[in-house]
Amino acid sequence: MSQQWAKLHAQISRSRSFAAVYRESPEAAALFLLLLPHADVYGVMDAHPAVVKGAACPLLPMDADQVAEALQLLARHHEVVLYQDAEGTELLWIVAWSKWQETRWTHVGKPEHELPSCWQVPDSLRSYLAQSPSGSVADYFADRLEHYSTTTVPLPSGYKQDIDTDTDTDTEQHAPPDGDAALVEETKRDPGDDTPTQAAIRELWVAFDFGDLPRSPKGYSGLLDLVGTHGIPKVLRFAEYVRGYAVELPEGADGWKYFCKKFREGMNRDFEWDPEAKKARASPGKEPSAQTKAAIAANRTVA
Repeated sequence: MSQQWAKLHAQISRSRSFAAVYRESPEAAALFLLLLPHADVYGVMDAHPAVVKGAACPLLPMDADQVAEALQLLARHHEVVLYQDAEGTELLWIVAWSKWQETRWTHVGKPEHELPSCWQVPDSLRSYLAQSPSGSVADYFADRLEHYSTTTVPLPSGYKQDIDTDTDTDTEQHAPPDGDAALVEETKRDPGDDTPTQAAIRELWVAFDFGDLPRSPKGYSGLLDLVGTHGIPKVLRFAEYVRGYAVELPEGADGWKYFCKKFREGMNRDFEWDPEAKKARASPGKEPSAQTKAAIAANRTVA
């Protein structure tokens, strides 16, 4: 849920990258400021141009196409990252959100939106988690903290770094190039450094044998949620099942997208491959109630 209000840090007025946005497009600069109270506490919000138009700038003389152009400009200036979640929903992340905002993590729940693969853990959140708190935020980041602590967002092609020489005002991370917003790079991690949840995803990927595991692919955090919902043992059982079959990648299909599809199908339709789940699905219903038994014995209909 958006905060409905935003208290900006004074440093934003000295941001050279924001000034560069304004010089290129005052409308995009205005839109950026209007996005802040509509993003959630993780700096994420719906990025569909029509939604942004209706929520953030309903009275500005900008149509949805102009909003879309402004968002692309903000991405080129590393103010936002544009991406899609596993379901194809257009989202954006305000890269310097934690620099311009202060979040009270004790009052925050887990993310409502899938975070981008390049999302980075704010220092304030890291300090909060170091206190070993309980609650949905701590549970959510239990298997994700390391992943979001090692991500980077590369410079977009053609980006002029000399306009981004701020000291203690701008993030050092940058939005990906146009057309590649969802496929951001992650620092290489040795498989031995995987968390148990990440290791389970890797194990299933290896079972499908679709080649090298992509780095920070689109929808990865959605798979982390999927493992959290169904449990690591179920994922490993599915991996063992997959190994027994030669799964062929359809001609022209993207390996990662097809993997995500089969992953979700396997978790949601486990009765198709798991004998125990199939047995449970085929088992009789509940034992008839005493009233129903009595009605049958008396040869009468229960109302």
